[in-house]
Amino acid sequence: MLFKRFTCLLVAVMLCLGCVGALEAEDLHSEYAVLMCAETGEILYEKNGTTPARPASITKLLTALVALEQVEDFSQTTTVTAEALDVEYDSTRIGLMEGEVVTLEDMLNAMLIGSANDASNVLAEAVGGTLEDFSDLMNARAAELGCTGSHFVNAHGLDDDGQYATARDMALITRELLNHPEFEGICGTRMYVMDANDISGEERYFNCRQTMLMEDEADYYEGAFAGKNGYTSKALQTQVLCARRDGMTLISVTMSCPSKAEKVEDTTRLLDYGFENYTLATLDAVTLSGLIEDAGFDPAGVTLSDLQINLPKDADVSALSIAADRGEDGSLSLICSGDTLTLASLPYIDPADVPVSGETPADDAQPAANAGSSFSLSAFLAKFKLPEIDFGANTRLLLYIALGALAVVLLIIAVFSARASRVRRHREELSAMLRSAADRRDDEFDRLMERHDDLERDPFPADDEK
Repeated sequence: MLFKRFTCLLVAVMLCLGCVGALEAEDLHSEYAVLMCAETGEILYEKNGTTPARPASITKLLTALVALEQVEDFSQTTTVTAEALDVEYDSTRIGLMEGEVVTLEDMLNAMLIGSANDASNVLAEAVGGTLEDFSDLMNARAAELGCTGSHFVNAHGLDDDGQYATARDMALITRELLNHPEFEGICGTRMYVMDANDISGEERYFNCRQTMLMEDEADYYEGAFAGKNGYTSKALQTQVLCARRDGMTLISVTMSCPSKAEKVEDTTRLLDYGFENYTLATLDAVTLSGLIEDAGFDPAGVTLSDLQINLPKDADVSALSIAADRGEDGSLSLICSGDTLTLASLPYIDPADVPVSGETPADDAQPAANAGSSFSLSAFLAKFKLPEIDFGANTRLLLYIALGALAVVLLIIAVFSARASRVRRHREELSAMLRSAADRRDDEFDRLMERHDDLERDPFPADDEK
């Protein structure tokens, strides 16, 4: 049975090695790039993915996420303030004017479709109360998603030394944003019309700026359905593009790319790499449990359920195994082709580390200095079947002091008891000698009586006294 399983694994590994085409860092013009599967969250390719860079307008993806999570009714209105209009005049704007009453729906569409920086600020101010408070919401939400290399000080993405993000973090943000169907609907809009109001006096038109989403454009990528691009002179070209084929959704992130044409080329290359080399597969819980057990781990340490994975094309579940070594965070790694390709990380809690109900956890055990001691306070108290009490640190210290004091008292009692026993023994000996001397009525009787009187006056003479 073992030989048969090993043979299947060897054949599948050879398939894995042969099916994944390499994508090298030098193949991309972008300085930073990530390719993530939205269904699994696995990173299929990465180039400097955890290095912070200027995000430019892909910042608006996080702005949209926070707004979609915080606002229940986008038909509600807000008034444009002078603070919200304080953006670079030559940046992308829709010409909002102070005092205009606009809907949050218009602002969301103007931000995502027209990449309007003034609309981003109006939306942020309406949701957060102030621009600064909205930035706090952005950073808090990013942290909740597991973003570790990003920080945001504005909602639009214009350059600021305090505004930076990693390609990996932007993929995490986009993955969460895809849970909101409104986002995909807005990205699929070619042109949006904002109604006139008393101050503007005319309609505003927002045209989609993402050519890779438009089927009639030369840059269109088959299956692309959502995304955001950006540019500043410092950030250079940035882009997030989502595409779906054969039930698998990929998120491509490129940052710091020299030109728009090269950005399109890099995005196409990343998505092609993912779709050509991977497929979305489901690993059932029974098979997963067997793989965990084969690797020498207890399946009880994993919450077992059917697991979606990105499997190299032409490979099957017999190609999979669990890495022999756990990750730094204690997780198990589902791998293909040895340790070359990690398909998923499985949170793992070793059942041996979980205390049995009623037992004291290892962290609450006695200090190491007491290791090896024959006396265990917990065991001693347990003999009396006392109710469990959660002793605080100060209470435990007082308990130890009381026990120490009791031990000292017992020692003193033992010493005095021993010495009292010795006195009784001396008295008994003297009494016998006195009776014998009395019978003789000689000088020895007087000497013994003197010793007897001395013993009565000082029952505990010094040890060197005879």
